[in-house]
Amino acid sequence: MTLAHFMCRHCGAWHEYFASPPTCFVCSDVRNALPPEGFVFDRESDLRERVKQGEITTSWRYVEDDIVVFTNAPSLGIGSSGYVILRPEGNVGFEATAWYTDEALAFLDSIGGLTSLSSSHPHGMGALWQLQRRFDPEVVMHRDAVRFTKAFDVDFTFDDTLSLAGGISLHHIGGHYEGHAVLHDRRRRALFCGDAIKFEWDNEGLMMGLSCHKAFHKRIPLSHGEVRRYLDVIGALDFAQVFSTFEHGPGVTTADVVRFYTDLLSRPRTTSSTVRFAEPRRS
Repeated sequence: MTLAHFMCRHCGAWHEYFASPPTCFVCSDVRNALPPEGFVFDRESDLRERVKQGEITTSWRYVEDDIVVFTNAPSLGIGSSGYVILRPEGNVGFEATAWYTDEALAFLDSIGGLTSLSSSHPHGMGALWQLQRRFDPEVVMHRDAVRFTKAFDVDFTFDDTLSLAGGISLHHIGGHYEGHAVLHDRRRRALFCGDAIKFEWDNEGLMMGLSCHKAFHKRIPLSHGEVRRYLDVIGALDFAQVFSTFEHGPGVTTADVVRFYTDLLSRPRTTSSTVRFAEPRRS
């Protein structure tokens, strides 16, 4: 039997399987919501046909002169973004959007492809397998994230911290997922936080505050011990902007995040973990 790639239409996670998978291992996790219509999977060929019909596009833009973000329209699954950090030592990819068109892959070719590739946790893995197949980068994951990597191969794992080229490092934080990791770009003073930080926006595009969770859909809070781990690891990193699995938080600094996690530790564990800024931030 021939293996093929299948995308869960509900969350956007990719699976490698013989035929349509019986379940999605991401949606079936207790932290996530099950699809109300039941599991529906799209093959790689289905996505290509939808692109051909103009139903799906992949776009990219420079957030900084050395950071590119990739997204899909319409959003696929939960709408993860994919980031590429450009470095003379070799480009680093972190997270992946759910689908890369041939044009998006050609653009990546034009800027030097990828040397290293990683992701924070399953919600950020997207079509990482496409990037591996096209560019053959070194794929690095935390040891506890490996069980979610059936759609691609992992070249090596790390325990707590791993330094990559170009002032980039990976740091294990756990919490939201056991293998959850963040990426720190020391040169750009940027934190790629996965789901360790969620931005709260109003209808006018003002950032009102920050939140975090163990499980967003199930409203499960992080334990104080998990928040302390976030504070200890992330609080030791110097950054002046934050990128989550989904969006960019410009102007969010180490001091903001330290105040946020410190505030969470000062009150009982609840399912509401939003800490509002004294003054809203414009995106």
